[in-house]
Amino acid sequence: MKKLQNDINALKNINWDFRDKGVLSSDDKKPFDSRKFHWYPATYIPEIPYSLIEILSKEGSTIYDPFAGSGTTFFQALILNRNSITSDSNKISVNYIKAITDILISSEDLSDFERQAISLISEFKKTENYTSFLSDTKKDLLFPWFNKESLNELSFIYKLYSESKDKLKNLFYVLLASLIISISSQNRGWGYIADNVKPNDEEKEYYKNVILLFQRKLSQLIKELKIVKKNIKDVKNFSNNIFQYDVTQENVFIENNTVDLIITSPPYPNMIDYSKSQRLLYYFFDLDMNEDLNNEIGARAFRNRKNAISDYIEKMELGFYHINKTLKNKGLICLVLPFYKNIEIGNNLVRQEAITRLLKWFENNNFVLEEEIIRTISATKRNQNTSLASLNYEKIIIMRKEL
Repeated sequence: MKKLQNDINALKNINWDFRDKGVLSSDDKKPFDSRKFHWYPATYIPEIPYSLIEILSKEGSTIYDPFAGSGTTFFQALILNRNSITSDSNKISVNYIKAITDILISSEDLSDFERQAISLISEFKKTENYTSFLSDTKKDLLFPWFNKESLNELSFIYKLYSESKDKLKNLFYVLLASLIISISSQNRGWGYIADNVKPNDEEKEYYKNVILLFQRKLSQLIKELKIVKKNIKDVKNFSNNIFQYDVTQENVFIENNTVDLIITSPPYPNMIDYSKSQRLLYYFFDLDMNEDLNNEIGARAFRNRKNAISDYIEKMELGFYHINKTLKNKGLICLVLPFYKNIEIGNNLVRQEAITRLLKWFENNNFVLEEEIIRTISATKRNQNTSLASLNYEKIIIMRKEL
Protein backbone atom coordinates (compact mmCIF):
# COMPACT_ATOMS: atom_id res chain seq x y z
CA MET A 1 0.00 0.00 0.00
CA LYS A 2 2.92 2.32 0.68
CA LYS A 3 4.10 1.88 -2.93
CA LEU A 4 0.61 2.66 -4.21
CA GLN A 5 0.51 5.83 -2.14
CA ASN A 6 3.89 6.84 -3.55
CA ASP A 7 2.57 6.19 -7.06
CA ILE A 8 -0.52 8.31 -6.39
CA ASN A 9 1.71 11.11 -5.10
CA ALA A 10 3.76 10.87 -8.31
CA LEU A 11 0.57 11.29 -10.35
CA LYS A 12 -0.19 14.49 -8.45
CA ASN A 13 3.03 16.03 -9.75
CA ILE A 14 1.95 15.70 -13.39
CA ASN A 15 0.43 18.61 -15.31
CA TRP A 16 -2.53 16.67 -16.69
CA ASP A 17 -3.45 19.38 -19.18
CA PHE A 18 -0.23 18.45 -21.05
CA ARG A 19 -0.02 21.86 -22.66
CA ASP A 20 3.78 21.76 -22.62
CA LYS A 21 4.75 18.29 -23.75
CA GLY A 22 8.40 19.16 -24.29
CA VAL A 23 10.58 18.22 -27.25
CA LEU A 24 11.60 14.61 -27.74
CA SER A 25 14.15 13.37 -30.24
CA SER A 26 13.23 10.50 -32.55
CA ASP A 27 15.33 8.18 -30.35
CA ASP A 28 13.32 8.84 -27.19
CA LYS A 29 10.52 6.61 -25.95
CA LYS A 30 7.33 8.63 -26.19
CA PRO A 31 3.57 8.17 -26.55
CA PHE A 32 2.22 7.05 -29.91
CA ASP A 33 -0.82 8.96 -31.11
CA SER A 34 -2.83 6.45 -33.15
CA ARG A 35 -5.54 9.11 -33.55
CA LYS A 36 -3.40 10.81 -36.21
CA PHE A 37 -4.09 7.98 -38.62
CA HIS A 38 -7.74 7.30 -37.98
CA TRP A 39 -10.21 9.84 -36.66
CA TYR A 40 -12.44 8.30 -34.01
CA PRO A 41 -14.78 10.28 -31.74
CA ALA A 42 -14.22 11.03 -28.04
CA THR A 43 -10.70 9.63 -27.77
CA TYR A 44 -8.25 10.84 -25.13
CA ILE A 45 -4.72 12.04 -25.68
CA PRO A 46 -2.05 9.30 -25.44
CA GLU A 47 -0.22 11.10 -22.64
CA ILE A 48 -3.03 10.15 -20.23
CA PRO A 49 -2.74 6.32 -20.47
CA TYR A 50 1.02 6.55 -21.02
CA SER A 51 1.50 8.35 -17.69
CA LEU A 52 -0.93 6.07 -15.82
CA ILE A 53 0.68 2.89 -17.17
CA GLU A 54 4.22 4.09 -16.54
CA ILE A 55 3.53 4.98 -12.89
CA LEU A 56 0.85 2.49 -11.82
CA SER A 57 2.29 -0.71 -13.33
CA LYS A 58 5.56 -2.45 -14.11
CA GLU A 59 6.93 -4.19 -17.20
CA GLY A 60 5.05 -7.41 -17.88
CA SER A 61 1.87 -6.24 -16.11
CA THR A 62 -1.40 -6.90 -17.93
CA ILE A 63 -3.19 -3.74 -19.08
CA TYR A 64 -6.74 -3.86 -20.45
CA ASP A 65 -8.91 -1.27 -22.21
CA PRO A 66 -12.45 -2.60 -22.82
CA PHE A 67 -13.48 0.45 -24.90
CA ALA A 68 -10.61 0.53 -27.37
CA GLY A 69 -11.57 3.37 -29.73
CA SER A 70 -8.48 4.05 -31.81
CA GLY A 71 -6.28 1.92 -29.54
CA THR A 72 -4.69 4.73 -27.53
CA THR A 73 -4.27 2.72 -24.31
CA PHE A 74 -3.32 -0.46 -26.16
CA PHE A 75 -0.40 1.12 -28.01
CA GLN A 76 0.99 2.94 -24.95
CA ALA A 77 1.03 -0.37 -23.09
CA LEU A 78 2.95 -1.96 -26.00
CA ILE A 79 5.53 0.84 -25.97
CA LEU A 80 5.99 0.45 -22.22
CA ASN A 81 6.38 -3.33 -22.60
CA ARG A 82 3.26 -4.43 -20.79
CA ASN A 83 0.98 -7.30 -21.75
CA SER A 84 -1.51 -5.19 -23.67
CA ILE A 85 -5.13 -6.31 -24.20
CA THR A 86 -8.01 -4.37 -25.72
CA SER A 87 -11.54 -4.84 -27.03
CA ASP A 88 -14.38 -2.88 -28.57
CA SER A 89 -17.84 -3.71 -29.88
CA ASN A 90 -17.09 -1.69 -33.02
CA LYS A 91 -15.45 -3.63 -35.87
CA ILE A 92 -13.98 -0.46 -37.44
CA SER A 93 -12.10 0.17 -34.20
CA VAL A 94 -10.90 -3.43 -33.89
CA ASN A 95 -9.84 -3.74 -37.55
CA TYR A 96 -7.82 -0.52 -37.37
CA ILE A 97 -5.94 -1.52 -34.21
CA LYS A 98 -5.25 -5.00 -35.59
CA ALA A 99 -3.95 -3.58 -38.87
CA ILE A 100 -1.41 -1.30 -37.15
CA THR A 101 -0.41 -4.06 -34.74
CA ASP A 102 0.20 -6.55 -37.56
CA ILE A 103 2.47 -4.00 -39.25
CA LEU A 104 4.39 -3.47 -36.00
CA ILE A 105 4.99 -7.15 -35.26
CA SER A 106 6.13 -7.92 -38.80
CA SER A 107 9.71 -9.07 -39.16
CA GLU A 108 9.99 -7.09 -42.40
CA ASP A 109 11.64 -3.69 -42.56
CA LEU A 110 9.08 -0.89 -42.45
CA SER A 111 11.07 1.00 -45.08
CA ASP A 112 10.39 -1.89 -47.47
CA PHE A 113 6.65 -1.46 -46.92
CA GLU A 114 7.00 2.23 -47.66
CA ARG A 115 8.94 1.61 -50.89
CA GLN A 116 6.39 -0.97 -52.07
CA ALA A 117 3.49 1.39 -51.37
CA ILE A 118 5.21 4.30 -53.14
CA SER A 119 5.90 2.10 -56.15
CA LEU A 120 2.28 0.97 -56.35
CA ILE A 121 0.78 4.43 -55.84
CA SER A 122 2.98 5.79 -58.64
CA GLU A 123 1.01 3.63 -61.09
CA PHE A 124 -2.04 5.90 -60.75
CA LYS A 125 -3.25 7.34 -64.07
CA LYS A 126 -5.61 10.32 -64.04
CA THR A 127 -7.23 9.24 -67.30
CA GLU A 128 -8.43 5.90 -65.93
CA ASN A 129 -11.75 5.38 -64.18
CA TYR A 130 -10.97 3.44 -61.02
CA THR A 131 -14.48 3.76 -59.62
CA SER A 132 -15.36 0.97 -62.07
CA PHE A 133 -13.56 -1.28 -59.60
CA LEU A 134 -16.29 -0.54 -57.04
CA SER A 135 -19.52 -2.51 -56.91
CA ASP A 136 -22.72 -0.75 -57.96
CA THR A 137 -23.94 -0.80 -54.36
CA LYS A 138 -20.71 0.77 -53.13
CA LYS A 139 -20.89 3.45 -55.83
CA ASP A 140 -24.45 4.35 -54.85
CA LEU A 141 -23.39 4.72 -51.22
CA LEU A 142 -20.18 6.67 -51.83
CA PHE A 143 -20.85 8.96 -54.80
CA PRO A 144 -22.97 11.46 -52.82
CA TRP A 145 -20.12 12.06 -50.34
CA PHE A 146 -17.11 12.84 -52.52
CA ASN A 147 -15.79 15.03 -55.27
CA LYS A 148 -15.70 12.90 -58.44
CA GLU A 149 -11.92 13.19 -59.02
CA SER A 150 -11.11 12.65 -55.34
CA LEU A 151 -13.28 9.53 -55.23
CA ASN A 152 -11.53 8.18 -58.32
CA GLU A 153 -8.15 8.50 -56.55
CA LEU A 154 -9.58 6.99 -53.38
CA SER A 155 -10.96 4.11 -55.46
CA PHE A 156 -7.49 3.49 -56.87
CA ILE A 157 -6.09 3.15 -53.33
CA TYR A 158 -8.98 0.83 -52.45
CA LYS A 159 -8.06 -1.25 -55.53
CA LEU A 160 -4.47 -1.51 -54.26
CA TYR A 161 -5.77 -2.51 -50.84
CA SER A 162 -8.00 -5.22 -52.34
CA GLU A 163 -5.17 -6.65 -54.45
CA SER A 164 -2.51 -6.59 -51.72
CA LYS A 165 -1.76 -9.31 -49.18
CA ASP A 166 -0.78 -9.60 -45.53
CA LYS A 167 1.16 -6.66 -44.03
CA LEU A 168 1.01 -4.50 -47.17
CA LYS A 169 -2.78 -4.93 -47.20
CA ASN A 170 -2.84 -3.74 -43.59
CA LEU A 171 -0.78 -0.70 -44.51
CA PHE A 172 -3.27 0.29 -47.23
CA TYR A 173 -6.14 -0.32 -44.80
CA VAL A 174 -4.68 2.07 -42.21
CA LEU A 175 -4.05 4.74 -44.82
CA LEU A 176 -7.55 4.41 -46.27
CA ALA A 177 -8.97 4.74 -42.75
CA SER A 178 -6.79 7.81 -42.31
CA LEU A 179 -8.03 9.47 -45.50
CA ILE A 180 -11.68 8.62 -46.06
CA ILE A 181 -13.36 11.04 -43.65
CA SER A 182 -11.00 13.95 -44.41
CA ILE A 183 -11.42 13.43 -48.16
CA SER A 184 -15.20 13.54 -47.89
CA SER A 185 -16.85 16.70 -49.16
CA GLN A 186 -18.83 16.87 -45.91
CA ASN A 187 -16.56 19.22 -43.95
CA ARG A 188 -18.99 20.28 -41.24
CA GLY A 189 -18.06 17.67 -38.65
CA TRP A 190 -18.69 14.04 -37.80
CA GLY A 191 -22.24 14.79 -36.62
CA TYR A 192 -23.32 15.53 -40.20
CA ILE A 193 -21.86 12.23 -41.39
CA ALA A 194 -23.47 10.40 -38.46
CA ASP A 195 -26.83 11.96 -39.30
CA ASN A 196 -26.41 11.07 -42.99
CA VAL A 197 -26.40 14.73 -44.10
CA LYS A 198 -24.69 14.61 -47.47
CA PRO A 199 -22.66 17.52 -48.90
CA ASN A 200 -24.34 19.76 -51.45
CA ASP A 201 -23.20 20.12 -55.06
CA GLU A 202 -21.19 23.25 -54.31
CA GLU A 203 -19.25 21.48 -51.54
CA LYS A 204 -18.55 18.56 -53.87
CA GLU A 205 -16.89 20.84 -56.43
CA TYR A 206 -13.78 21.15 -54.24
CA TYR A 207 -11.11 18.65 -55.31
CA LYS A 208 -8.80 17.12 -52.70
CA ASN A 209 -5.56 15.57 -53.95
CA VAL A 210 -5.85 12.08 -52.46
CA ILE A 211 -2.62 10.73 -53.96
CA LEU A 212 -0.57 13.56 -52.46
CA LEU A 213 -2.26 13.20 -49.07
CA PHE A 214 -1.66 9.44 -49.20
CA GLN A 215 2.06 9.97 -49.76
CA ARG A 216 2.28 12.41 -46.87
CA LYS A 217 0.37 10.14 -44.49
CA LEU A 218 2.46 7.14 -45.56
CA SER A 219 5.69 8.95 -44.72
CA GLN A 220 4.34 10.13 -41.36
CA LEU A 221 2.98 6.70 -40.44
CA ILE A 222 6.17 4.79 -41.26
CA LYS A 223 8.29 7.34 -39.39
CA GLU A 224 6.22 7.02 -36.24
CA LEU A 225 5.83 3.23 -36.40
CA LYS A 226 9.61 2.85 -36.61
CA ILE A 227 9.92 4.64 -33.26
CA VAL A 228 7.19 2.48 -31.71
CA LYS A 229 8.71 -0.74 -33.04
CA LYS A 230 12.13 0.21 -31.69
CA ASN A 231 10.70 0.47 -28.18
CA ILE A 232 8.83 -2.85 -28.10
CA LYS A 233 11.08 -5.45 -26.46
CA ASP A 234 8.91 -8.53 -26.86
CA VAL A 235 7.59 -8.60 -30.42
CA LYS A 236 4.93 -11.31 -30.23
CA ASN A 237 1.55 -11.75 -31.86
CA PHE A 238 -0.28 -9.03 -29.95
CA SER A 239 -3.05 -9.23 -32.56
CA ASN A 240 -4.37 -12.14 -30.50
CA ASN A 241 -4.97 -9.64 -27.68
CA ILE A 242 -7.42 -7.52 -29.72
CA PHE A 243 -11.06 -8.59 -29.65
CA GLN A 244 -14.41 -7.45 -30.97
CA TYR A 245 -16.45 -7.80 -27.82
CA ASP A 246 -19.67 -6.36 -26.38
CA VAL A 247 -19.03 -5.86 -22.65
CA THR A 248 -22.66 -6.60 -21.79
CA GLN A 249 -21.91 -10.23 -22.70
CA GLU A 250 -19.84 -12.73 -20.73
CA ASN A 251 -16.14 -12.23 -21.44
CA VAL A 252 -14.72 -15.44 -22.97
CA PHE A 253 -11.47 -13.82 -24.16
CA ILE A 254 -9.75 -12.90 -20.88
CA GLU A 255 -9.34 -15.16 -17.85
CA ASN A 256 -10.78 -13.95 -14.59
CA ASN A 257 -8.43 -12.24 -12.11
CA THR A 258 -5.57 -11.77 -14.59
CA VAL A 259 -5.59 -8.02 -15.30
CA ASP A 260 -3.42 -5.66 -13.22
CA LEU A 261 -4.64 -2.32 -14.53
CA ILE A 262 -7.68 -1.20 -16.53
CA ILE A 263 -7.52 2.18 -18.26
CA THR A 264 -10.46 3.29 -20.36
CA SER A 265 -12.80 6.06 -21.37
CA PRO A 266 -16.25 4.46 -21.35
CA PRO A 267 -19.04 5.74 -23.60
CA TYR A 268 -20.51 9.07 -22.54
CA PRO A 269 -24.32 9.04 -22.17
CA ASN A 270 -26.17 10.18 -25.32
CA MET A 271 -23.23 12.20 -26.69
CA ILE A 272 -21.49 10.15 -29.38
CA ASP A 273 -22.40 7.98 -32.38
CA TYR A 274 -19.30 5.81 -32.65
CA SER A 275 -20.62 3.61 -35.45
CA LYS A 276 -22.54 6.20 -37.48
CA SER A 277 -19.59 8.61 -37.37
CA GLN A 278 -17.65 5.93 -39.29
CA ARG A 279 -20.35 5.30 -41.89
CA LEU A 280 -18.02 5.98 -44.85
CA LEU A 281 -15.62 3.27 -43.70
CA TYR A 282 -18.51 0.82 -43.31
CA TYR A 283 -19.49 1.64 -46.89
CA PHE A 284 -15.98 1.22 -48.28
CA PHE A 285 -15.28 -2.06 -46.50
CA ASP A 286 -18.76 -3.60 -46.94
CA LEU A 287 -19.44 -3.85 -43.20
CA ASP A 288 -22.74 -3.79 -41.32
CA MET A 289 -23.00 -0.47 -39.48
CA ASN A 290 -26.37 -1.20 -37.89
CA GLU A 291 -25.10 -4.36 -36.24
CA ASP A 292 -22.44 -2.36 -34.39
CA LEU A 293 -24.83 0.51 -33.68
CA ASN A 294 -27.20 -1.87 -31.89
CA ASN A 295 -24.34 -2.94 -29.61
CA GLU A 296 -23.40 0.65 -28.71
CA ILE A 297 -23.98 1.86 -25.18
CA GLY A 298 -25.39 5.36 -24.79
CA ALA A 299 -25.45 6.11 -28.51
CA ARG A 300 -26.46 9.65 -29.46
CA ALA A 301 -28.75 8.11 -32.10
CA PHE A 302 -30.97 6.76 -29.30
CA ARG A 303 -30.96 9.92 -27.17
CA ASN A 304 -34.67 10.63 -27.70
CA ARG A 305 -35.81 7.25 -26.47
CA LYS A 306 -37.81 7.45 -23.26
CA ASN A 307 -35.50 5.10 -21.35
CA ALA A 308 -32.20 6.24 -22.91
CA ILE A 309 -30.47 7.15 -19.63
CA SER A 310 -31.73 4.20 -17.61
CA ASP A 311 -30.76 1.88 -20.48
CA TYR A 312 -27.28 3.45 -20.52
CA ILE A 313 -26.83 2.90 -16.78
CA GLU A 314 -28.15 -0.66 -16.91
CA LYS A 315 -25.82 -1.65 -19.76
CA MET A 316 -22.80 0.10 -18.24
CA GLU A 317 -23.32 -1.61 -14.89
CA LEU A 318 -23.63 -4.98 -16.62
CA GLY A 319 -20.52 -4.17 -18.66
CA PHE A 320 -18.47 -3.28 -15.61
CA TYR A 321 -19.73 -6.43 -13.87
CA HIS A 322 -18.06 -8.47 -16.62
CA ILE A 323 -15.01 -6.21 -16.84
CA ASN A 324 -14.53 -6.42 -13.07
CA LYS A 325 -14.19 -10.20 -13.27
CA THR A 326 -10.98 -9.85 -15.27
CA LEU A 327 -9.32 -7.55 -12.69
CA LYS A 328 -7.12 -8.97 -9.93
CA ASN A 329 -7.88 -8.22 -6.30
CA LYS A 330 -6.10 -4.94 -5.44
CA GLY A 331 -5.90 -4.23 -9.16
CA LEU A 332 -6.61 -0.68 -10.32
CA ILE A 333 -9.16 0.78 -12.72
CA CYS A 334 -8.72 4.26 -14.19
CA LEU A 335 -11.74 5.88 -15.83
CA VAL A 336 -11.61 9.03 -17.95
CA LEU A 337 -15.05 10.62 -17.75
CA PRO A 338 -16.70 13.92 -18.66
CA PHE A 339 -16.89 16.42 -15.81
CA TYR A 340 -19.34 19.31 -15.77
CA LYS A 341 -18.85 22.31 -13.51
CA ASN A 342 -21.65 24.63 -12.44
CA ILE A 343 -24.46 22.68 -14.08
CA GLU A 344 -28.07 23.27 -13.11
CA ILE A 345 -30.36 22.15 -15.93
CA GLY A 346 -30.38 20.48 -19.32
CA ASN A 347 -28.56 17.56 -20.91
CA ASN A 348 -25.31 18.08 -19.01
CA LEU A 349 -27.09 17.75 -15.68
CA VAL A 350 -28.75 14.52 -16.83
CA ARG A 351 -25.41 13.18 -18.07
CA GLN A 352 -23.60 14.07 -14.85
CA GLU A 353 -26.31 12.39 -12.79
CA ALA A 354 -25.95 9.26 -14.96
CA ILE A 355 -22.20 9.19 -14.41
CA THR A 356 -22.66 9.72 -10.66
CA ARG A 357 -25.01 6.74 -10.55
CA LEU A 358 -22.52 4.68 -12.55
CA LEU A 359 -19.71 5.49 -10.09
CA LYS A 360 -21.99 4.40 -7.25
CA TRP A 361 -21.82 0.91 -8.74
CA PHE A 362 -18.08 0.78 -8.02
CA GLU A 363 -18.62 1.93 -4.45
CA ASN A 364 -21.17 -0.86 -3.98
CA ASN A 365 -18.83 -3.47 -5.48
CA ASN A 366 -15.78 -3.18 -3.25
CA PHE A 367 -13.82 -0.49 -5.06
CA VAL A 368 -11.90 2.09 -3.06
CA LEU A 369 -11.37 5.56 -4.50
CA GLU A 370 -7.64 6.36 -4.64
CA GLU A 371 -7.53 9.65 -6.55
CA GLU A 372 -9.56 12.03 -8.69
CA ILE A 373 -7.84 14.29 -11.22
CA ILE A 374 -9.62 17.06 -13.10
CA ARG A 375 -8.05 18.17 -16.37
CA THR A 376 -8.96 20.83 -18.91
CA ILE A 377 -9.90 19.67 -22.41
CA SER A 378 -8.11 21.72 -25.03
CA ALA A 379 -10.13 24.14 -27.13
CA THR A 380 -8.80 22.36 -30.23
CA LYS A 381 -10.36 19.06 -29.18
CA ARG A 382 -13.69 20.73 -28.40
CA ASN A 383 -13.71 22.60 -31.72
CA GLN A 384 -13.03 19.39 -33.65
CA ASN A 385 -15.83 17.48 -31.94
CA THR A 386 -19.25 19.11 -31.84
CA SER A 387 -20.46 16.72 -29.13
CA LEU A 388 -17.76 18.05 -26.80
CA ALA A 389 -18.41 21.72 -27.45
CA SER A 390 -19.98 22.21 -24.02
CA LEU A 391 -17.50 19.96 -22.24
CA ASN A 392 -14.53 21.83 -20.76
CA TYR A 393 -13.22 19.24 -18.32
CA GLU A 394 -12.48 15.57 -17.90
CA LYS A 395 -12.11 13.69 -14.65
CA ILE A 396 -9.63 10.83 -14.25
CA ILE A 397 -10.86 8.53 -11.48
CA ILE A 398 -8.50 5.91 -10.04
CA MET A 399 -10.03 3.10 -7.96
CA ARG A 400 -8.64 -0.02 -6.31
CA LYS A 401 -10.47 -3.36 -6.18
CA GLU A 402 -10.56 -4.52 -2.57
CA LEU A 403 -12.26 -7.84 -1.82
